[in-house]
Amino acid sequence: MSKASYVGQRMSYDGDLCTTRYLGELKDRSGAWIGIEWDDPRRGKHNGTHGGKKYFDFLDALRKKYSLAAKGGELFNQNSISISGKIVEEVGFEKIEKQLSNLSQLRVVLLNGQCIAGLEAQSFPSFDSSQKSIQSIISLDLHIVELDLSKNLLEDFADVVGICHALQQTLRRLKLNSNRIHRFTKPAEAWKAGFQNLCELSLDNTLLSWNELAELFAPFKMPNLRSLSLCANQLSTPDTPVPGLSSLPLSILNLSSNHISSLDFLIMLQANDATAPTLETLILRSNPIATLDSSKALSLPSIQTLDLSHTLLPSLQTLDLLPHLFPTLKSLLISNTPLTTNNDLTSSPAIIARIASLTSLNHSAVTPAVRQNAELAYLNSIASEIVAAPTLAAKDRIKGALNPRFAELCARYGEPDILSQSTATEAAANEEGNGKNGFPPKTLGARLLVCHFYMEDRAEAGGMIRRTKEVPKTVDIYRLKGIAGRLFGMNPVRFSLVWERDERLGSPDRLDDDDAVAAGAADGDERTNGAANYKTGFVSLREGSQEVGFYIEDKEACIRVKPIIS
Repeated sequence: MSKASYVGQRMSYDGDLCTTRYLGELKDRSGAWIGIEWDDPRRGKHNGTHGGKKYFDFLDALRKKYSLAAKGGELFNQNSISISGKIVEEVGFEKIEKQLSNLSQLRVVLLNGQCIAGLEAQSFPSFDSSQKSIQSIISLDLHIVELDLSKNLLEDFADVVGICHALQQTLRRLKLNSNRIHRFTKPAEAWKAGFQNLCELSLDNTLLSWNELAELFAPFKMPNLRSLSLCANQLSTPDTPVPGLSSLPLSILNLSSNHISSLDFLIMLQANDATAPTLETLILRSNPIATLDSSKALSLPSIQTLDLSHTLLPSLQTLDLLPHLFPTLKSLLISNTPLTTNNDLTSSPAIIARIASLTSLNHSAVTPAVRQNAELAYLNSIASEIVAAPTLAAKDRIKGALNPRFAELCARYGEPDILSQSTATEAAANEEGNGKNGFPPKTLGARLLVCHFYMEDRAEAGGMIRRTKEVPKTVDIYRLKGIAGRLFGMNPVRFSLVWERDERLGSPDRLDDDDAVAAGAADGDERTNGAANYKTGFVSLREGSQEVGFYIEDKEACIRVKPIIS
């Protein structure tokens, strides 16, 4: 066992990363043993004493991967590639390698999985040694914009600070994924400026706790940091604000694949000085969030994009808090949740209708036409629930608590035909099971519409061909045209449907045949039948997915089949 070994040391064996957890003797075994914990739990058992790889400092790893001189002039791939026994000629690789070997020209540097231990290859380097390494990096005149140090052997965040200090003039994006940083040595005061220009930071799968993150961020100012990724860190909901995080000017925060179960954690994003937050995109994908209720007074008015896909949200009602928590929300991702899985056919229109500010749902644009169709379908769905509700209290609950936008949508589009229980007599009739058309309100008969179709008979002057058919009010206009086409033996594309709407001023009988088909009748014509006055209006039922019950609220309708003359 090496004298330099210690508990917590990061190591690599055969390319697999691990952490030393035990040093000492084992019962019934001779010699000293090292107990290790693999980063990948599927790796299996290993005593951690054989097959070790050489560890590198930052500069060694950079030169090893990119410098032509460090490779002894070797090309990228010295092994011949053959296809069907023929050697493939490689053209252009020399030029590419020469370009990459000019380290000062590199803008994107990928050093993931290079066994980098830090500024120095050995553990616990002295300050003078670390300062010398930083000066060596600065002397190379590097202009690195994006640096990937993922899946290395970094233990002390001070090493990261030193590297960023040496690259601070140009470094904008830094990835430290799958490192196991567990020491936070106080860096030199001059090093702290290393994050001044950093815009994006990724700390995925580092298993850093909220307290460790607070210790990491607290000493530094990151005035330009816009994107922070903390995925797969086993983070749960924090109890208090995390120092350092609340003051970051973030636009994007990614907390996917953690253990967050409620939105109380958002308190950490609210600065103590109550300044306006800058966060616009919040990603909570694959967290066990089952409710949007919060015990904290939360509001993040700047958030415009929210990802709640692969969470445990159970019902559409859980989304009603979103407009209060995120009043400017424009884009929502909510696929693969119980509320969408159980209601695949109806969830999207209901979600769009419930959140008035949405312009995108699951990457699909919510255009004004899409929103109008969704809100009309949603309004009609609520009307059906109200019709089926057994009591006045249940109806009021559907109109209010369960559907907060019902009144607003009724004011915009008009209230659907809903069974009224305004008088005691009507309430009693409902309790006895008598609906508006004599059927119990929960049966199919209560939702049937008797359609009286007619069409001019070209073979007989003034004659009419008439057909009658009962259809559910949930049938859309496309299907209604198909039904009429079968009744009259016509192709649905060859005719249009016109509903004759009676707006009674008194209580007249229905229009007689002559009045119903009077030539030149316009929308709003007034007619007289005996002593009663009424209007007959003509409404074109245009093709679409809108249910016929949205247009026609009565139990019967007179519909003209009008051939299209080409």
